[in-house]
Amino acid sequence: MKWFKTIRENSDLSREKLPQKIGVERSLISKFETESVRPSHDTAKAIAEVLGFEFSQD
Repeated sequence: MKWFKTIRENSDLSREKLPQKIGVERSLISKFETESVRPSHDTAKAIAEVLGFEFSQD
């Protein structure tokens, strides 16, 4: 999810603000960005909603 960091930064959301909005620990955001962990279905959906893009299960 390297694209994830770019979208997060372009949305002016820090690694501190985004986890607060989606209900996860701050450390997970870094793990998502480095692709060491994949978000759960619910977390991916929440990320999409906060960052303003459509969530697809494909």
